[in-house]
Amino acid sequence: MSLAVLMLLEGEFPSIGGAERQVETLSNALQSRGLGITVVVPRFNPSYAAGAAKHGDLEVWRIAYPPVRVLGSLFLMLRFAWLARWPA
Repeated sequence: MSLAVLMLLEGEFPSIGGAERQVETLSNALQSRGLGITVVVPRFNPSYAAGAAKHGDLEVWRIAYPPVRVLGSLFLMLRFAWLARWPA
């Protein structure tokens, strides 16, 4: 059984920001060592499709995100928790 890692990010991905770059760099490094990596991000940009996609070799899930302050963050955390309960 290989180890799977779920990376959660509350920001655009891919992007040029610091947290986004860290997630990408760390995910690629762990993946090169044989770990299964899934990155979960909110879908802020409508040009990206919701659901599963690929960014290079990384699996990226974009989930719906209501643009309502506080409520949006709460909703996103609940969606992350729901997604995290499924085995890789």
